[in-house]
Amino acid sequence: MFKKFLAVAVISAFFGSVSVFAEEAKKPLTLDDAVTIAQKAYPNSKVENKEKERGLFEVYILTEKGEKVVVKIDPKSGEIVSPKQEKKEEKK
Repeated sequence: MFKKFLAVAVISAFFGSVSVFAEEAKKPLTLDDAVTIAQKAYPNSKVENKEKERGLFEVYILTEKGEKVVVKIDPKSGEIVSPKQEKKEEKK
């Protein structure tokens, strides 16, 4: 009887922990996660600003080539929605 109870308890604990991990995997990304995604897409870049705008994360980066890029990331999926490039400002 005790062995059956113990087996049920162990199985319940295992499946309970699996569901906790599954819920954690579904959590939306943080702004810091979005920065990491943008930096992976543009290695050796410098983050100039980051914000959440209209339901998307926007990470403003300066590439190693000097280009300004706005990387828009969906906080639910982690996908880059739009790498919009801005024109480089002319130096006077």
